[in-house]
Amino acid sequence: RNFRPRAAAKEFAEYTLKELDFVTEGKNADRFRYNFRKDKGIKIPLIYWDYTTRRVLTMEFIDGIRMGDLHAMKKKNVNHTALAENCTRACSEPILIHGFFHADPHPGNVWVVKGNKVCYLDYGMVGVVTKEMKKQMLLFFRSLLNKEIDSALRHLLKLTEQLPDANTEQFKNDATEIIYSLYLDSTKKKTLAKTFYHIISSAAQHGIIFPSNMVLLAKALM
Repeated sequence: RNFRPRAAAKEFAEYTLKELDFVTEGKNADRFRYNFRKDKGIKIPLIYWDYTTRRVLTMEFIDGIRMGDLHAMKKKNVNHTALAENCTRACSEPILIHGFFHADPHPGNVWVVKGNKVCYLDYGMVGVVTKEMKKQMLLFFRSLLNKEIDSALRHLLKLTEQLPDANTEQFKNDATEIIYSLYLDSTKKKTLAKTFYHIISSAAQHGIIFPSNMVLLAKALM
């Protein structure tokens, strides 16, 4: 019951229908391009609206390299420092400034184009971050970096809905264990993003529900 399968199925259906409507996807791309209009390090493809319908999306041809193809990047003399800076802005600004982010940034959807620019493709799945979500997330990550676990979890819980039978203390115990695995990881394989995702994933079994955009965000950060 805590996992609310009916609500999850309904949400999945709504997202799928949105992804199948290419007019919606085109509008998402236009919004991203407007948000990054002054950033020369990030490329957003142009949508050709005269040739776009709900079932056909016509967009600017992108000639680039799939993110992660190191061999191709080496051949094209990609500047990794410039690319990393552009990637950081492309990831962080939509979440922390614009409040509108790409929710499916896997390597096939993120390309490197001429001039060390980052280019997102496929705008079917997007998420929205409210002002309050931004605030509590920033405070959560700051507390996490400062090793203030109680403070971090307090900020995170402000973003949740708690069911009548929620076991908040058990959630805090589990989350604390996940956080300590970040602090004690000598292999450096644990990251803030993975920690954030694992905490959110563990919540429902304790009757604590994060908003769907928060789950999308955790997945996107991963």
